[in-house]
Formats: sequence, structure tokens, C-alpha cells
Amino acid sequence: MTRSSSKAPYAAFVASALWISLVSCAERQLPGVVARQATSTCPNVPLQTSWQYVAPPRNAKLDFGPPNVPQGKAWNGQPKPGGPKGSKKVRNLILTIPDGFGPASEVFARDFVQWNNTATGWNRQLGSDKVQIGSIRTRSSDSYVTDSSASATAYSCAIKTYNGAVGIDEDGNPCATVLEAAKRAGYTTGLVVTSRVTHATPASFASHIYDREAEPTIAEQIVGDQPLGRVTDLILGGGLSMFWPNTTTGSSRKDDRDLLEEAKKAGFNVFTTRADFDALKAGKSAKLPFMGLFTPGHMSYEVDRDPAVEPSLLEMTKTALETLKQATRNTKQGFFIMIEASRVDHAAHANDPVGHLHEIIMYNEVVDYLREWVDNNQDTVMIGTADHECGGLTLGGIVTTGEYQ
Repeated sequence: MTRSSSKAPYAAFVASALWISLVSCAERQLPGVVARQATSTCPNVPLQTSWQYVAPPRNAKLDFGPPNVPQGKAWNGQPKPGGPKGSKKVRNLILTIPDGFGPASEVFARDFVQWNNTATGWNRQLGSDKVQIGSIRTRSSDSYVTDSSASATAYSCAIKTYNGAVGIDEDGNPCATVLEAAKRAGYTTGLVVTSRVTHATPASFASHIYDREAEPTIAEQIVGDQPLGRVTDLILGGGLSMFWPNTTTGSSRKDDRDLLEEAKKAGFNVFTTRADFDALKAGKSAKLPFMGLFTPGHMSYEVDRDPAVEPSLLEMTKTALETLKQATRNTKQGFFIMIEASRVDHAAHANDPVGHLHEIIMYNEVVDYLREWVDNNQDTVMIGTADHECGGLTLGGIVTTGEYQ
């Protein structure tokens, strides 16, 4: 499939800095969970000396907001607003992360959609424009510029850590993630991404490792080779190469472990093709736990995706939510799911505006669907937040000559 700007446009957004606790965990650190090869002090991330940047002390107390806020009060001292009387108790949490997305990306996508749909008017809003929007301070514990693993660990564990850390603190101690806490409390859990499922963001919810590059080890933990066992009930994304034994062409492993077979022995229903995915009938016939991996590496950019080979992020989201809804229909506890539009970030790293645009557009289509889904399922809340911006996208000025400047 070749790239073309004629592909149906959707839209995008970067959402709020809100994070709420789904369940509480008695201990922030998990006894018996060892981050393999972790050391007592984490490695410093090299910094460009030309910046003359001085990192704060590793254990410095960073200012992340007004201190000593009274319980039950907002930061301005006013009572926190409550929900409407008679509203259903929330038992499901959907967290969406458009990786590497910033305000300029939102404007970029909106401008394109408005330009490409002039019949609907230049004031057309994207679905994401209709939700509350805030901002976040994304720095990690050792850099003003975070990476995805430190940022995802901040979301999953509510701690700051160093760039490269996955589900561990600055000193290499594993931290309890919200996904693990949910699973421990009886909730059903899911991860849906367009990256490798072992990549920084999903890994930081379901594994603990000193270095995000250790993806073969992350894969082992995802299938349950860790003290907590299997913590994720539903997994959709790419990354087959991390699960294939080294005897398989294209494997990224150095050993002969076949993690797909190990996953099956651990109870997973494993599938790797579009036909397998379609057989789930949008979640109506899916049996948990299941793991769907569709590509050796990351899934294709949306603009390059072959629909006959790979499902879209929207399709995976629909299947995941229907599956989770069916699985928790008669249970007291609901579900927790993290959905990542992973490749927004990758296109930004590559300075690929076409790829970036269509990833944002697809993410916004997911947001449109989720907003409607939440409206129809009052026991569910959705939170969307980018982990950081990537690439420093800027947009040209307004011109009347028909040429972009």
C-alpha cells in the first residue's frame, strides 16, 4: 500500500493530565518481585554536554504541585466537585495514551480535517475537542525530557523514575502498577497497542526491568514468567519477534524459548493473523485470556496498513472492550485497560508528517468511539493523556498565496 493523503481523515487530541486511582495496593513495592539485573543505583542517562545541563540529585524532592492540599479539597482550596446524584458507581477504567503527542499535533490534525472536509465547515470540531483538556509536567527523575518508559511508569506506579526504567523506581526496586493492582483486586485487565507489546509504554504496566531495551525479558514477564504470574488478560499489538525462539527466522531472542507455546501453556489463547482476529467476531466470541500479535515488530503506520493483514487500533479497541464487557458482565469488579496509539511517537521521531497525521487521526477516531461507549456505559470512565511530545512539531503561518510557509 502506498501513502496517499486521500485516505479518509479522522482526527486527534492530547487529553488531560488527570490520573485517578482504580484500586489501592497495600504496598507500593511488591515483595519478591525482582527487576532482573537491577542495581542499587540506576545508570545515569548520558546528556549532551553542549547543553551544560546539570541533573538534579537523584533523590531530590521535586516540586510537582502545591504541597499540603487538605484531603477532599482541590488545589485552589475549594471542595472537589462530586458526580451527579444517582450516577452509577464507576467500576471500569479506560486509559488512553497517544504516545509522543503535543498541542501542535492536535492543531495539525484539526487543520487537515477541516481543509479536507470543507463542506462541513471550517469550524468543525474533532471529537477530542469536546473533552476536558489539561497539561502535564512530563520530566523524569533524571532529565527534563522524559522518555516513554519513565513516563509510563509515572502513570502506572505514580512515581518518578529515570529514563529507560520500566516499572521500577530510581534504585531498581519494582513498583506495583495499577494494572497489577487491578488484577490482584479481581479486575480483568487489558493492553491494546500498535507498537510491540514489549515496548516501553505497555511494558511499564505489566513488567519490571532496569532497561527498556531488554524486550525479550519483558516478553517472558508478560506471558507470566514472574513472581506475580500472568497479570494481563487481554493483549493486542505487535512484537512477535520477541516471542519466537532463535531458531525462527526474524526472532529477536538469543535463546530457544518459544514464548508463544509458553503462553498457551499458561492459559492464553494465542493468535497471529487477521483471520484469527476476525474469528473473534468483534469480541462476541472471544475467550479470555488471549494474546493477539500481528507483526514481527511494530504494527504498520495507519497510512501504510494493509487491512487484510492487520487490524486497526479502532478495530482492536472495539474487540477489546466488547470482550471485557462480556467477561465482567456478572462480576462485581470491572476492568482496567490501557490503549496506546503508539506510533504517533514513532512518526514524530522519524520527522514523518504524513505518518504522524494519520496516526493522530486514527487515535481521534478511537476517542470518538470511546466517548460514545462511555456515554452508553455509565459505570466506565475514560482518561486520555499523552506521555510527552516528540519532535517539536511546529506549524507554518497563515498565508493567502496558496503556498505553505
